[in-house]
Amino acid sequence: MKALTRFSFVATIATYLLIFTGGLVRVSGAGLGCPDWPKCFGRWIPPTSVDQLPSHIDPSLFNFTLAWIEYGNRLLGMVVGLLILVTAILAIIHARRIRRIWLPAVASALLVAFVGWQGGQVVAAELKPLLVAVHLLLSFLIVSLLTYQTQQLHYLAKPDAEDGADYPKVTRLVFIAWILAVLQSALGTQLRAAVKTIQDAMPLGGHSMWLDAVGPIKHVHMLLGIIVAAFASHLGVKLLRRARHASPLVQQSSLGLLILGILMFAIGLMMAFASYLPIFQLIHLWGAALMVGLFLLLLGALRQHEGGRDE
Repeated sequence: MKALTRFSFVATIATYLLIFTGGLVRVSGAGLGCPDWPKCFGRWIPPTSVDQLPSHIDPSLFNFTLAWIEYGNRLLGMVVGLLILVTAILAIIHARRIRRIWLPAVASALLVAFVGWQGGQVVAAELKPLLVAVHLLLSFLIVSLLTYQTQQLHYLAKPDAEDGADYPKVTRLVFIAWILAVLQSALGTQLRAAVKTIQDAMPLGGHSMWLDAVGPIKHVHMLLGIIVAAFASHLGVKLLRRARHASPLVQQSSLGLLILGILMFAIGLMMAFASYLPIFQLIHLWGAALMVGLFLLLLGALRQHEGGRDE
């Protein structure tokens, strides 16, 4: 069981890192740094110079930096896929009678295989915005399953981890916040896809024109973002101030939510009214993934405390 716990933890952290590198690919414009899949310019190792390109490839398509950013993300994706596969196999071997362990492990393995195939379709479709959005949302689903599974393994080994704590009654509020955070992330992918489409159609339009042309989704996304940031800050403060004998997991998750709530609100305002700089997009994307995970950790901890375990 220790091997399963270690692989589950490492797979979760690696998947969060993969979401970060995937965001880096997107904001750097490296999505087509390798115009083919699974190879890169027809090679298993990306070329280092124009001389190494196949004769049928237009040399103007080659950019050394973008090719390696995209290929590095693919290699990390393969590593993550193997980690999740090993985790699923170990879960079937060691925890096949514990549904809350083996089910998310197997579901993650099936989903990561599908996401790998779907990533090839994204490249083949030349980064069609809807396919890119689906790719990101599936990644959020995988990391949520892994987070839940890892936390349940922790409580399986330490069933009394939340005993003796006294938490305010916020379980339902955390659940609502988690749902809103997932919805906010989904709207964010759609907004980014819409902005990208408009940018391609009107490259000289400018930040304000692109956002104005998006339509109501911009306002819905902004309003929901404010609500989610408020939830995160409120819950973080409430749990830090009113929880007694809280576990380290709850303390750290509460502090993380408080910090992320403030950070995401500030970056969201800058993106909406000041600039759509790539670094802001990258932090905003990764922050959203971390916030979804922290809400999920808090929800699991509160349910554990209330005796809501289901084996």
